[in-house]
Amino acid sequence: MALTDPKGEMTIGWSHFVYPESKLLDAFCIVAGYGLAEIIYLRDMDPGLYWQRLSKFVAVALIVTLIVNRVLGLYGQRRRDAWADKARRLAFSAAIVLCVLLAFYPLGRRFRFEQVPISVVIAGCVLSTVGMGLVRMSFRLVAWMLEQRRDAAISPGHGAR
Repeated sequence: MALTDPKGEMTIGWSHFVYPESKLLDAFCIVAGYGLAEIIYLRDMDPGLYWQRLSKFVAVALIVTLIVNRVLGLYGQRRRDAWADKARRLAFSAAIVLCVLLAFYPLGRRFRFEQVPISVVIAGCVLSTVGMGLVRMSFRLVAWMLEQRRDAAISPGHGAR
């Protein structure tokens, strides 16, 4: 059973329990995105050096991304008709995160981020954004399928009178 407010927006229903859109899933996508970009870039080097070069940068990228996502309202809203709006916000968030990370890139020498190539920053931002988008889309599709299944189970069918 889905409860709606007067505007018709879903407030509580299957989707409330199915797609959490948590910061933990976003954090996993961010670490995986930047890690994959680093692995692809440094594919001919010793794997032991990957995380030494990337750990501080990933921590900063994680904090910046989560803050920007929170400011742009990507956490907490659960509206059934907000697919396109969330996608726009996620793309805008990625653009802001990339600009912030590239703006702070010259300061990297002081904090030892200069070892992370700019191509890893750009590719990692793109990969983490794609990951966050895919996670959100998959949770929304599962919620939609559960809603359809629930509606089909509740409705009496075409032949019943």
